[in-house]
Amino acid sequence: MRLRLRGAGLVVLPLTLALAACGAPPTASSGSEAGAAANGWNEVYDAIDGLTGEARTQKLVELAKADGGIVRNYSSMNGDEGGALTDAFTQKYGIRVDFYRASAQGIIQRVTEEVRAGYANGADVIASNGTELIQFDRQGILEPIRDSPVVAEYPPEAVEHNGAWVWTYVNYYTPVWNTNLVSPSEAPKDWMQVLTNFGNGRCVLEAKSYDWLAALVGYLGKTQGMSEDQAIQTVKKAASGCKAAISGNSLVTNMVASGEYDIVLASYHINARQGKADGAPMDWFAPPATVFARPNGVAVSATAPNPAGALLFAEFMLSDEGAGVIAKYDRTVANPNVTEGALAPGYEVYPIDLESVIDEADKWQALYQELDGLTAGGCVEGC
Repeated sequence: MRLRLRGAGLVVLPLTLALAACGAPPTASSGSEAGAAANGWNEVYDAIDGLTGEARTQKLVELAKADGGIVRNYSSMNGDEGGALTDAFTQKYGIRVDFYRASAQGIIQRVTEEVRAGYANGADVIASNGTELIQFDRQGILEPIRDSPVVAEYPPEAVEHNGAWVWTYVNYYTPVWNTNLVSPSEAPKDWMQVLTNFGNGRCVLEAKSYDWLAALVGYLGKTQGMSEDQAIQTVKKAASGCKAAISGNSLVTNMVASGEYDIVLASYHINARQGKADGAPMDWFAPPATVFARPNGVAVSATAPNPAGALLFAEFMLSDEGAGVIAKYDRTVANPNVTEGALAPGYEVYPIDLESVIDEADKWQALYQELDGLTAGGCVEGC
């Protein structure tokens, strides 16, 4: 697969507000607590310098146990897979994991407040949406992972900001349609066919995919030679031909599967893949079509109470073994060696420009609200 851009995106205005409400947290080099944590990281890297393979791993285990024997993992990952990953790590290394699971916004609030307060027992590891991790990195909350043999196996586009965070699994945007309502001859092969061939109330719009809109507008400019305004007008025309807007990728995909709508303009391919595996009459783009990638990732905290444990857990999560655990829960993992649930070969993968989505959040959210209002019924579920 050929990559066109770097980064990924998500809804970000609530993130910006949350960070502002918590105040500007200190950077990794400010304050006595942060300085102590930075020295802890230096001590860990000094201790494993020159070690490889099992010797390096065992040194990290030794240091992690000496530093309290607990790893604090803050994660927006679902409880089932997060719990399975935690259990596998503890069984392998004999190190307990405190697993704090919350929404992405819950992670933002807790991490920023704890860092700002200089809390001594905050997060060691943070696993969340790419957007949140980029914001944490901008605030100096993350410690870049250095010289990791596990991270070295990942493709360059999966290692963000010189190791500040690394992709764990990826959601891919694609149109999803009901195969009883969209014939094989009608099945779209590219985004222009999606935008132009399913008006007259046949389509539905997911109500909050701001990151998809930002990526789509840029993509239309690159592939169709459209100005930004022309691309936006093209998407607006498509939305005006849709019957309604529905919030939630799983929900809207299920409604397409049940025949309430012919096609959703964009949703996560994983929802369609799961539905099709369960016998639902649905399909999505086939290669060599372009899909838009939005990753989740893992990072370690600059103020980690247990830096050796943080690095050990992050590398386990990214390893073939840890990624294999995540893949069993129908995630499309970024680990290039894990084939279970992997995206089929041949797609052109277009990672969403996360930085742009963050910096222009107001613009993309306002535009998307316009799209919702242009549909015949407006936003009717989850608004």
